Amino acid sequence: MTSERRPLRLKVPNGWLPLPVGAFEIGRSAHCQVILDGAKVSRLHARIVVDVSGATIEDLGSSNGVFVNGRRLVRGRHPLQVGDRLLVGEFELELSAGEATLPAAQDGRPSGRPTLVDSLSTAPPGAATSKAHALELLGSVAERAIGTGDASRAELILKARLDEVLTSASKGICDLQSRELAIRLSTMLARALPSPAWLDFAVDLLLSLRDLPSEAELSWLEAATREVTGADARKLQDYTSVIRGLPSSLEKMRALGRLEALLGVVCGRQ
Repeated sequence: MTSERRPLRLKVPNGWLPLPVGAFEIGRSAHCQVILDGAKVSRLHARIVVDVSGATIEDLGSSNGVFVNGRRLVRGRHPLQVGDRLLVGEFELELSAGEATLPAAQDGRPSGRPTLVDSLSTAPPGAATSKAHALELLGSVAERAIGTGDASRAELILKARLDEVLTSASKGICDLQSRELAIRLSTMLARALPSPAWLDFAVDLLLSLRDLPSEAELSWLEAATREVTGADARKLQDYTSVIRGLPSSLEKMRALGRLEALLGVVCGRQ
């Protein structure tokens, strides 16, 4: 397994696909993260999994197999090294390290078309709308994974991007769209796994921003709190105290009442 610390990327027919921590399915199906339209590509052909220690690839029972540096894979996960060349159907891919950029779509582009790349790679780095759209796309894939009963895969898909949102928020940089998406998706993970850590994540994000929660954010917190036990009451208490110290308004009073009710539920379980 590769020990490279730089971001991983995968060479695909029209450029380079970024590979953050997560799972990336390859095939002809519209549900795959990397769609390759080829006669020799199965609907669900292979899966690349990236974690903190590197990347692995697995053949998902394809008809024509997966080849790494000319050798066909047998069952199970195969560790990948930077520089490995992969053959999936008639498409040659390559694992590399470094930032990924894909060109804008052009007439006559190859038929292999990654689904999560254009919005992740073509907007200027750091653009808030690009980051929110990337998170929204990953969220759609994660929701489909949860729909098939694979909440752990959904967590792999979302974790790195959600952590990035929280890091930005701790520095005072987080647009409203990214914040609401992050809270919706983290509470979705909290309920699906179930995991109090993701409920705590949502509270941490709100606490970092020290602002009133929206109606939607409160509803997501309430739904997760009803279903998930073990949340950290101190975090919720700290956030409630922050809201209590904000200037008086009708929105503040409504939010405070609902947060105090949530706090009562969490404390009552401990």
